[in-house]
Amino acid sequence: TVVLSLARQPDGTLWAATTDGLFKRSAVAPNEWTKALEGLHWDVSVGRGHGTEPYRLWAAGDGKLQWSTDGSTFSTLALPDNFPLLPQALAAPGHLRVAAVPVVNPAPTPATPAVLAWIFGGQGRLWRVSHTGAAPVDGAPTGSRLALALSFSPGDSDEIVVGCGEPIAQPPARPPALFDLPAPPAALYRARVHQQG
Repeated sequence: TVVLSLARQPDGTLWAATTDGLFKRSAVAPNEWTKALEGLHWDVSVGRGHGTEPYRLWAAGDGKLQWSTDGSTFSTLALPDNFPLLPQALAAPGHLRVAAVPVVNPAPTPATPAVLAWIFGGQGRLWRVSHTGAAPVDGAPTGSRLALALSFSPGDSDEIVVGCGEPIAQPPARPPALFDLPAPPAALYRARVHQQG
């Protein structure tokens, strides 16, 4: 089992996204891990909830996003695949990354629903998540299949950074040198998302 991502709740509960499932470790039992969800999970993140929710836990599996407000009952969030600027014959999203807005960030009161989380799926797929659901965002990098990283500015949850790249078809013939770039290289992109219409 390989740990791919870690996240901590405000009460100290620790979550681990792994190749064998989503695991939970309580702050009162730090030596006991229990499995909450089965299957490969690429990412896990804890952020603010909506309304009276104390928080939301986000778990990104292989092409599937789930969330919970208590760590026991999970709901699946649909990720609409209707991106007007992308080709219609894309492979299903698999490798998902999630970045939740921290609990400590006060929810703003704009005309549009406040961001709860961002989801990045590679191949140009990016979703902005509010309490109304996940909305596709056009303009994300389209040339790479793997979603490697996702984050946003501490002061502006609509200013995001995504990292993406391509899988290496064959392992290198020799150990990589210090300044070797992956082939093909990965890249980071930074932008501020604006809603139109």
